[in-house]
Amino acid sequence: MREIKFRVWDEDNNTIGTVLSFTNLEVLRYDLDGIEDYFGRGYFKNNPNYLMQFTGLQDKNGVDIYEGDILEFKNDLGRNAKVKIFYKKGGLCYNCHDDDFKKHPENIIFYESCADMQSKGWITQCEIIGNIHENKDLI
Repeated sequence: MREIKFRVWDEDNNTIGTVLSFTNLEVLRYDLDGIEDYFGRGYFKNNPNYLMQFTGLQDKNGVDIYEGDILEFKNDLGRNAKVKIFYKKGGLCYNCHDDDFKKHPENIIFYESCADMQSKGWITQCEIIGNIHENKDLI
């Protein structure tokens, strides 16, 4: 069973924090470099992309992969691909189609589930190179 955990994008401080607790995704305590803070009631209804769920997977360096992360795959033959992790239709997914990389998840038609055994094996060969909030230039 995978561990259920979240992180949060704090736009005011331009950084990602670790979620400490929440109730119905409305009242949330989080940690930003040792400083505890909170978002008030209703915050995520207006900013749904700021809360990021853990996929249960790690990249090739053992770093936890979260929704909103951008991963890169390189092999010995020179194949190179970027993937974006996102939530769609009840599950965490990824997409590496160039046409869809900049689209909002609601508008992405072709995607793969992170839970599929083949995808799990492939994703763990990738490396996290950033995320959609801190590294907009990668999108």
